[in-house]
Amino acid sequence: MLEPDPLTQWALRAYLARWFTVQTADSVIMGQQIVAAQRVDAVVMSNELPAVGLAALEAEARRRRAEVTIVRTAAEPGPPSRDDPRVSYLEKPFELAQLARLLGVPETELPEHS
Repeated sequence: MLEPDPLTQWALRAYLARWFTVQTADSVIMGQQIVAAQRVDAVVMSNELPAVGLAALEAEARRRRAEVTIVRTAAEPGPPSRDDPRVSYLEKPFELAQLARLLGVPETELPEHS
């Protein structure tokens, strides 16, 4: 997960940890190090970081594992590009359950009031 805001990073990590091993980064460089060192099934990235860096990280994640799930979170409506159907977008603020669903958590495992 690539998120520059520490509070958002903490909330996402705490919520998703019940289903996933979550690695967090607050910069594109840290995200690239994680992708290079580990098998990654999904990458959640904030559009608040530089677009060029996010595109490079996404490309590297797909190069290493073609079926990787990519989710971009955006603080502003209308992410810059929705050309790639393999990328999901969530507009901030979003419900944590929305992210869990995009990452493949079955509805039956989600808390009732998410």
